[in-house]
Amino acid sequence: MSKELEKNQEQATENQVTYLPKADVFLKDDGARILVELPGVAKDNLTLEVKKGRLQIHGKVKPPEHGTKIQGEYGVGHFRRSFVLSEELDVDSAQAKLEDGVLEITLAKHPEALPKAIKVS
Repeated sequence: MSKELEKNQEQATENQVTYLPKADVFLKDDGARILVELPGVAKDNLTLEVKKGRLQIHGKVKPPEHGTKIQGEYGVGHFRRSFVLSEELDVDSAQAKLEDGVLEITLAKHPEALPKAIKVS
C-alpha cells in the first residue's frame, strides 16, 4: 500500500493538493485561535491569506531524504486548508507563528463585538 501512495504523490502536479493537515479551532470571548499541524514545513513554503471572509492556508512539504522509504505516512507535497471567519473577527489583528511543526494563528474580535458589562444603577 505504501508504494501505491508513494507513486500517487510522485504523480501529483505542481498545484495539486496531496494532503490535508490536521487543525483545531478554538473560540474565546476575545477572539479565535487556530492550530494547524505542519511538520516539516518551512516558513518560506507557507502562504496565509484572507479572501472573502475565508482564511486560506497553503504550501508545500518537501519529502525528507533519509534513504529508501519502506512505509509512508508522513504528509508530503502540496497542502491546503480553508476556514470561514466570523464577521466578529478582526482580520487586521491576525498574527501567525510557526514553531515545532505547529502553525498558530490568532485573531482578535472587533472591539464592538466584545462582551460589555452593563452597570446597574
